[in-house]
Amino acid sequence: FKQKTAYEIYQCDWSSDVCSSDLKAQFYANEALKFDAKDYQAMLLLSGEIAQGTRDTDLDKDDKLAKAEKFSKDAMPAIQAAVNPNPQGIPADQWEGIKKDYLSQAHENLGVINVVRKKPDAAAAEFKLAVEVAAHPEPATMIRLASSYNDANKPDAAIEALSKIPADAHETIKKFAASEKQRADKLKTGK
Repeated sequence: FKQKTAYEIYQCDWSSDVCSSDLKAQFYANEALKFDAKDYQAMLLLSGEIAQGTRDTDLDKDDKLAKAEKFSKDAMPAIQAAVNPNPQGIPADQWEGIKKDYLSQAHENLGVINVVRKKPDAAAAEFKLAVEVAAHPEPATMIRLASSYNDANKPDAAIEALSKIPADAHETIKKFAASEKQRADKLKTGK
């Protein structure tokens, strides 16, 4: 455990904490995989944490992203083969929806990986799959899809993706959606 500086405590900056929650999550997910190599939840957690925590300046960026990609791709067949853990408590149609949402998460992780790799077209393709396959599409994924379209200089596709965000979405989602819409409009007008 690293001692916090006064500035870190004042700013509530716990990012340098070697015992941060994302490291703990990765540790426990790795432990879960030791017991069950097909634990798709652990694979998705690891893929997401690694992808979101990887920076352009990381010397091992390519290795990290390859590992994250492998976790997401390995999770997909495990999700599809997953058996309902509680058939009496979880109806079959609900279980299928849960599995679709897990598959969506795998595609979203692959999208994040491609964002870090600066491949906006590949990222958009994965985010689009994430939205399409989900039983309950996440508005945040729709914003990531729009952002990737904007990065790929496809503002019309970005605007279309943003139009599918539910009207009752959280205010924070609406704020990010408005920002991406502005960005798309600027791309369209060339300003």
